[in-house]
Amino acid sequence: MTRMPRHVGLVRITHWITTLCFFALLVSGVQIVISHPRFYWGEDGNVLMPALFSLPIPASRGAVQTGYDYVLKDQNGWSRYLHFQTGWIVVATGLLYVGYGWRSRHFRQNLLPTASVLSSFRQHLRFTRPTTAEAQS
Repeated sequence: MTRMPRHVGLVRITHWITTLCFFALLVSGVQIVISHPRFYWGEDGNVLMPALFSLPIPASRGAVQTGYDYVLKDQNGWSRYLHFQTGWIVVATGLLYVGYGWRSRHFRQNLLPTASVLSSFRQHLRFTRPTTAEAQS
């Protein structure tokens, strides 16, 4: 008996690319926060402006006052580059997945519930109180 794959190759590939991109965004995002652990409100923010809140961690820039006597090695360049490039890869992968799912009807066949599932679900929904006999059973 041969086993059919649950999803076609393109769906599997796009999911794995998204998983790898998630971890790349996580690592690079943490490094960006370490580079400048201050958060601002609005479109502008720099070391001369008051921060909305600051994380109590050592920064990788000497100009960012954190209360620590040492400065971590600055990795802001590669982390910002990786973060933004990975974001574009996620957008492209998502567009590919949505385009494929729409064209091949993957969403309707594999993600949306069928009419029989919906009808059995509606039978279990009730908007009235159960009778005493139903509640005791």
